[in-house]
Amino acid sequence: FKQKTAYEIASCLVGSEMCIRDRPPNRGETIQVMRYEAGQEYRSHHDYFHDDVNVVNGGQRLATVLMYLSDVEEGGETVFPLGTPLGRKSTNKKRFKEENACELARKGDPDVLAVKPRRVDALLFYSAHLNGEMDETSLHAGCPVVKGTKWTATRWQRVGAIDVGSFAREPIDAQNSA
Repeated sequence: FKQKTAYEIASCLVGSEMCIRDRPPNRGETIQVMRYEAGQEYRSHHDYFHDDVNVVNGGQRLATVLMYLSDVEEGGETVFPLGTPLGRKSTNKKRFKEENACELARKGDPDVLAVKPRRVDALLFYSAHLNGEMDETSLHAGCPVVKGTKWTATRWQRVGAIDVGSFAREPIDAQNSA
């Protein structure tokens, strides 16, 4: 997990820089902006695909850039139930259930990898290991917002080029297209 400055992340989100291990900009999906009101959450999930249909165009999702667009008064953390916080030893994750990781994070459990949403902070995490295997520890959830509103912008990076719209693999050659 790596934190970047707001400028670096904004540049990555709009695709003007190759921010993730020098990936070309046509590897990123369209930005998704989400709003969470009090009581709303995003249940635990992996960002990588579990089917072959979604991998056809651009391949598997390699990484996620999650930018927080607002402060949240209470709740709304992003938790990684199988992750290990920096500077801590791996613990017995069996005590973490998808349902209680958010509760433990709210109570300040030091063994829970949790990121509190703060405006212009961003989170970069990978869904795959260097050998191409999917990383099960990338399981994450957006905890329920208790007080306030949470706004996020997410951009997923793919292994290969996305072949749609302005992200087409090859530029159109007007002279040879007739």
